[in-house]
Amino acid sequence: ALACKRILDGEDMPVAKENWFMGPDELTGLNMNNPVIARYPKPYYPNVWPEEVPTFEMAMRSLYRSLTIPGLAVLAAVNQFLGNEPGYLEEMVVDGPSRMRAIHYPPLKQEEIGKVAWGCKHTDINLVTALPPATKSGLWIRRRDGEYIPGQAPEDCAIVQVGDMLHTLHPDLMSAPHEVRAPDKPT
Repeated sequence: ALACKRILDGEDMPVAKENWFMGPDELTGLNMNNPVIARYPKPYYPNVWPEEVPTFEMAMRSLYRSLTIPGLAVLAAVNQFLGNEPGYLEEMVVDGPSRMRAIHYPPLKQEEIGKVAWGCKHTDINLVTALPPATKSGLWIRRRDGEYIPGQAPEDCAIVQVGDMLHTLHPDLMSAPHEVRAPDKPT
């Protein structure tokens, strides 16, 4: 996101964050012989790794695999709760182009306070989103009653939330609107 609208006055606010996306590959368990990948290659383009940080690739692959595990466990639990056939939801993501996004929120200067956003209010398009513990606070998640609460995973835990695709399949499950609020003082 390059900009978002402030809720009160509709003014554009620049979004101050840096993103790095990683897609699946054979080293994260992707079956490169899947005919879907041959038919739709664009979502499966090879990842590009920064040469300046040699340990980045290994760390990101490890994180990708470790977030996939709770995501699949949640899908299995939700699938059972909904009374679907075993494996119904889990099968939807086999060899899918799941993305992991590492986000960095740069420090803010005094003159940027109240003039930049870190993440506009939105929902996630996927089935589920798994978030590891954050290194900074700022995530706020809207409950069903409309109240926003801080979203901070405890150490050694992940936040897993319903995405738009799962909400579309099962409207009783809410795709959780959330935002990342920039601090109100320099960081």
